[in-house]
Amino acid sequence: MTNLYKIIYLLVFLLSRGWEIFLYYLNLKHSLKENKVPDIFKETISEEEFKKSKNYLKDKTNFIIIETIFKTVITVIGLIYLFPLFEKTAINVAYSSSNSFKIFNSGFTQVIIFFFLLGILYFLSDLPFDIYNSFYLEKRYGFSKINLKLYLSDKIKTIIISIVFGFLILFGFFNLLFFIGGNYWWLSLSIFIILVIFLINIIYPTLLLPLFYKFEKLSDDSLRKKIEDIIKKTNSKFENIYVINASSRSSHTNAFFSGIGKTKKIVFFDTLIKNHTEDEISSIFSHELGHYKKGHIVKSFLLSSFIVFLIMFLLDFLENSALINSFYACAMCIDLPFVYTFIFISSFSPFFELIENSISRKFEFESDRYAVNLTNKESMIESLEKLAKTNLSNLNPHPLFSKFKYNHPPPLDRIEAILKINKP
Repeated sequence: MTNLYKIIYLLVFLLSRGWEIFLYYLNLKHSLKENKVPDIFKETISEEEFKKSKNYLKDKTNFIIIETIFKTVITVIGLIYLFPLFEKTAINVAYSSSNSFKIFNSGFTQVIIFFFLLGILYFLSDLPFDIYNSFYLEKRYGFSKINLKLYLSDKIKTIIISIVFGFLILFGFFNLLFFIGGNYWWLSLSIFIILVIFLINIIYPTLLLPLFYKFEKLSDDSLRKKIEDIIKKTNSKFENIYVINASSRSSHTNAFFSGIGKTKKIVFFDTLIKNHTEDEISSIFSHELGHYKKGHIVKSFLLSSFIVFLIMFLLDFLENSALINSFYACAMCIDLPFVYTFIFISSFSPFFELIENSISRKFEFESDRYAVNLTNKESMIESLEKLAKTNLSNLNPHPLFSKFKYNHPPPLDRIEAILKINKP
């Protein structure tokens, strides 16, 4: 019976990974069939640029498929052999009379050592793909501008931040589980995770992002006045307007809001300022403002919170089941029940993605409408056309792929929706 449960577990996990690979393969085959630039983009995107976007899609998709297969193999090896070995090592070190972690109790030491080994495994398995993507694939198409010194600096900072936050999350997890406990430990843990997510959303743009990028106040007086006019028109409040040196790492463009209340900041990538006109930037800003005014930020957070509660409930429901315990026999195991359960639950992530991305695409259409009513159709369409051009966007993704994987509607769908808007 134990072997049967293992087979069921692995089959569900592999089917999930197989579905992911199938979606990317389906999208690639569908997208490569189209050889002509859609009529809406003909004045913006040349045939040569369209061909380049297809080559980028092909190379990127093949890269993702290979990476997915490799990481799936690593996880299967982990499930069968490595994860129990990590737990055994963690137990031996934690309960050894000579261990050097006596500042923590043995149980928490066991948790730290296990996740340290787990982190090393996935860091090393991810590193070759990250290097290839940063220094070859993205550079080949003119996106990545990063050099070795900056890459190493970013990587070291990321590791330090991950260790700090990882330790705090594990500390909270351990104490909630073993000192509060009870039948509803998963509820307490859910609230803790949601609070951590909320905290990260606050400190990421204000404390963490400045570790990687240089922030400067927007110096273009003409553009600043256009943005400030929109802010006054919509009765909004922002602390200031900033530009970050995103071009030091990538040529991709973006804009976002950060902070809460009166401390909200407007942040533009310098690549956005460079590649777009003032009217286009005003439309992009108005679109981002629409997310705030329509309550999309709060709604997205509530949706994420619901999913956290659901995952934690399933974690509690499954962690002592025969399906999970079929992989190991260990009376002192703390980590394995939760790791195996979480991996199994992650097999159903495509369904979570489908729901989240469907709602996100709806929000994007609503924000486009808000921006058009605040500015005009022409500048909004021009900004979308230029974004599609500079990012080598796929102009004809497979409908099934976009439903599962796109949190923004395809550019063509957005422009067609904008053309149908009748301003009040």
